[in-house]
Amino acid sequence: MTISAMKIRSIITLLLLLYCFAATAQRCGSCNTRTSHYRFKLLKRYGLKVDTNLVKTNGVFLGKYTTSLQTEYFFIRFFSNGRYYSSCHYASLPTDSAVLNDLRWGYYGYYKIDSNMLTVESHTSAGGYYYAYYTIGDNELISKYTNSRAKGSGNILQPTPNISCKFYPCQLRSQSFW
Repeated sequence: MTISAMKIRSIITLLLLLYCFAATAQRCGSCNTRTSHYRFKLLKRYGLKVDTNLVKTNGVFLGKYTTSLQTEYFFIRFFSNGRYYSSCHYASLPTDSAVLNDLRWGYYGYYKIDSNMLTVESHTSAGGYYYAYYTIGDNELISKYTNSRAKGSGNILQPTPNISCKFYPCQLRSQSFW
């Protein structure tokens, strides 16, 4: 094989690898795949407290999480029956309808609203059950605190980075199934 043929082969291989990476960049691989057998307590304790004027159900809230190494994107969906879904983190902004309607990879839970404070109860495979607290602004959510539901963890609120999630109206077909 000549040097020019080897260069062309290397370039084709590199382009093929880049295409494969780009095609799978929207997939997330480290999220919950469990969709049932949860033991959520939020709605059992407080009942359904949902105001769809404050938290819209006809779209998603898009968020961006930036570290010193990378930027990751995610979306949050709310349902009128008090259920909540947060996606895994993506390499690019997830605005494709197929991605926004695919609820198989992410975190499931319930939510309630008191005044302008949104409380979410969710579950992660790594951290178990937890509560997250957001303030509700004009078409946005701002994360404030989290705390674990585990016994012995106390009721200590851990501050979170102020991540702002902006509302993005879109066509949603999928329904909550947990």
